[in-house]
Amino acid sequence: MKNNRIIKTLVLMLALLVILLPQRAEAASAALSGSGTVQAGSTVTLKLSVSGSGIMGVNATLSYDSSVLEFTNYDQKISGWTMVVNGDSFLLYDVSNPINSSTNVLSVTFRVKSDLAAGTALSASFKDITVTDGNNLNMRGGPGTDYDKIGQVPASTGVTALGTNEDGSWVVVNYNGTYGWLKTEFLNG
Repeated sequence: MKNNRIIKTLVLMLALLVILLPQRAEAASAALSGSGTVQAGSTVTLKLSVSGSGIMGVNATLSYDSSVLEFTNYDQKISGWTMVVNGDSFLLYDVSNPINSSTNVLSVTFRVKSDLAAGTALSASFKDITVTDGNNLNMRGGPGTDYDKIGQVPASTGVTALGTNEDGSWVVVNYNGTYGWLKTEFLNG
């Protein structure tokens, strides 16, 4: 048990890599496109683009009207970047290939449902879009991105792991007197 705690402490002390410090993007946009005449069975695509410099991570939540649109697939658009999908939340990151210009990062495709009434508006967007420069790790109130952000831990800060969730994907720590959870995936060991 003691060796396990020492290993976890060493892993956390080595360096926090890519992480979600929200910073201002010069621009973030989403555009819904498809045929000019949408009917049942038509395909529409939502594209997420960001613009800025030194961006090493993008986080966004997909929002759409599931009564008229059926999600069919998503496509990560940045070569070499990693994408993590958790329900409608998308996280894309890479520490060695930052975004330094306007870049399309993600597209999501939908099919219009068969019971679409004439004149029905289609609605799909990305919300809560944040970008990161890789300098801090968000600490959360529980083991998941659906929990509130309760603080941030600077990169390369040593903290002691006090435990993990059941699958080991999150660790609980105490940083400056605050207990919170860090995503194991973003820790470098």
